Amino acid sequence: MPSSNIDMVFVASSLGRVAAVERDDEHLCPVIAASDKPVMFWSYRRPGPECVALLARAGIPCFTSVTGIACAARALINYHGARTRFAARAALPIAPNTRRRVLPFKPGRDAFCEYELAPLLADYGVRTSSSIAHDEQIAVDLAKSLIGLVAM
Repeated sequence: MPSSNIDMVFVASSLGRVAAVERDDEHLCPVIAASDKPVMFWSYRRPGPECVALLARAGIPCFTSVTGIACAARALINYHGARTRFAARAALPIAPNTRRRVLPFKPGRDAFCEYELAPLLADYGVRTSSSIAHDEQIAVDLAKSLIGLVAM
């Protein structure tokens, strides 16, 4: 059973000999697959390309600097925090008889005008402004008038 006291696993290795990685690969892959903890390797020497390829096939990133692995760890921590905050938000209330609108998708089209999306957003309780901000100050004033989270 994985420990709740461990959030990530960092492995320091030279990754210079492919035979050693191949030998450990058959044991390492099942352990990593069974865990929900991120595993990252740091090679304190220049790793052999075969070693990096073996780790990549197992979904394990390999870093060649302490700074690189630290930045990756920080990015995972930030990502986890963002997902946690997102999941904690309450779902927007939707009236039971609300007709579900469909986005006006057409081949070759990847953007929509605000007047096309406003009715859809309203169905989900998202308030919009009918004003257009032509400069930064107008955008700030509009955001303040909407109260709450704002997306532009």
